[in-house]
Amino acid sequence: MRFFKKIMLCYKQMENLFLIECQSNHIPLLQAFSVPYEYSIVELCSLLKKGPDHIYFISKNSNPQNKDDITGFFFLNKALYFCLPFLLNNEEVYENLLFPLFSNHNFSHFHLILGEQKGCQFFTTLLSKINQNIIPKHTNEYEIMTLTSSPNKAPETLSDDDIIKCCTKQDFDFLFNLQKNYIIKEVALPNQKITDNETGLMLSDILKNQLVMALYCGTEDNEYVSKVNTNAIGYNWVQLGGIFTHPLHRHNYYAWHLINAISTRIQKSGKAVCLFVKDRNIPAKNLYTKIGFEPQGKMNIIYF
Repeated sequence: MRFFKKIMLCYKQMENLFLIECQSNHIPLLQAFSVPYEYSIVELCSLLKKGPDHIYFISKNSNPQNKDDITGFFFLNKALYFCLPFLLNNEEVYENLLFPLFSNHNFSHFHLILGEQKGCQFFTTLLSKINQNIIPKHTNEYEIMTLTSSPNKAPETLSDDDIIKCCTKQDFDFLFNLQKNYIIKEVALPNQKITDNETGLMLSDILKNQLVMALYCGTEDNEYVSKVNTNAIGYNWVQLGGIFTHPLHRHNYYAWHLINAISTRIQKSGKAVCLFVKDRNIPAKNLYTKIGFEPQGKMNIIYF
């Protein structure tokens, strides 16, 4: 029997806290609560925008009326995305509160945890207590960076043959190799083989649901040599990703021009821009800093 039933609001009290399954009427409360943290949880907020399915929150009130009743929320299905800003020094309370739900969850197809570094460590420990066979395969460590002002312009302008284009599904074939190489370099686990089918499915989804821009180099066999896309679109923030330039075309400021173009377009819509960069990727960090991004904290993606 499932611990949470869809037909009713369920909660468990633990030291004046309640674990509640999200319903549609709770979404405005969670949206308001998320405002100070959204730059680091854009993926979670994008899921919240779609509806309450698989979203749970922690409240100081069994019948929350405003954002001040909320102390955190998370999405739990095949992946875990979370926002628990008051977790530090309250790990035991949160573990006791969350243990029944996680104990009854089906982790057979679970594949990742994404969130603030300390929180990822908390959930990894929790999962190991539930089932010792739930073992992380790999951890990627990131710095989250934000852009709240206009992006700085690249030191060099593009040539007349270089064109930045907003891409559609008609650009699938032109983007395919850039996407596959990006996955291999930035997403794939060590020794993981990436198939054309996996690449195609991911690229199709991105072209359907995200904003994609690519730089078309007319002097090089009319090919796309650099790309960028949005990874997630929240209420007030948009997260960038998929940034990749063909190795033969680096050091031409192509990525800078693309990030400038997509960031400017996002900011015109009234949203701010953020991105994750691998902790050890110093060249990328330096580039983003020159564009105007500022570091805000450490994030992890833990793969299972």
